[in-house]
Amino acid sequence: MSGEESRVTVESSVGVFVLRINEATMFSQETCEETQNLMCAIVDQLNKPKVVVDMSRVNEVGSHFFGTLVMVRKAVEARGGVMALAQLTEFVKTSYRVAGLHKTLKAFETVPIAVNTLRES
Repeated sequence: MSGEESRVTVESSVGVFVLRINEATMFSQETCEETQNLMCAIVDQLNKPKVVVDMSRVNEVGSHFFGTLVMVRKAVEARGGVMALAQLTEFVKTSYRVAGLHKTLKAFETVPIAVNTLRES
């Protein structure tokens, strides 16, 4: 990618796909929409996807980003899959709880724990 890292990178771990968000700040509507489009394009290629969103590089989020996560979760579920988050930073974890996402989208402390949990589901 000509020296520039993709906004989202993908790794496969024995049937579970890890989508790593490589942006530290997820505030702007444009950034969130581009990220959503990238993630949904990946999900659309999978059957019954098991997806972990690695949030370890994300330090700050805005409301647009939570909309992005909801839309990606819906895309995963529409294909018969499951999705979880992993490695939320403290600020993101607080925002995630305040936004109420913890009620519909599970978050795990580490990517390996999330991968193992989804693999077993």
